[in-house]
Amino acid sequence: MLNSVFVLALVAWLQAHPAAPSFTGNWTLDPSQSVLADGGSTDIELLVTEGSNGLSVIQRTPRSEEKYTTPLDGTPKEERGPASIYVREVRRDRGALAWKVKMTRVADQASISFTERWTLSSDGNVLTVLRTYPTREVLKVFKRKK
Repeated sequence: MLNSVFVLALVAWLQAHPAAPSFTGNWTLDPSQSVLADGGSTDIELLVTEGSNGLSVIQRTPRSEEKYTTPLDGTPKEERGPASIYVREVRRDRGALAWKVKMTRVADQASISFTERWTLSSDGNVLTVLRTYPTREVLKVFKRKK
C-alpha cells in the first residue's frame, strides 16, 4: 500500500513539474515562415548545445560565424569580439528561453538592447525565435536538421 501511494505521489509530481524541453540540435532557418529585417541573411544555421555550463550557440551564415555560451540562470555573461561587446542574460520561462541582450559597438560605443524568446513546437522539431527591438520585431523560424 505504501509503495502505491509513493508511486502515485511521484507521478503527480512529475506531471506538475515536466522536464524542461531541450533546445539542443542543429537548426536551419525556414525563410518562408520567418519575418526578417531588410537585408538579413536567409541562409542561417544554428548549432545549439545545452549542458551543465548553460547554453552554447554557434550561428553560421555564408559570411560569418558567431559563437557564444551563456548560463541559463539569468546571470549576465559578457563576450567581447573585435567589433562588438555582447552582454546576454538567459533564463527559462515556462518551457521557453527568455533572453535580454545588449550589444555595444567597440568603435563608437553605440549600443542597442533587445529581447528574444525561444520556443519549441510540441514535437520539438521547430524552434521559433522572436527578437524584439524598441521599434520592431524579427521572427526567425528554424527547423531541426535530421
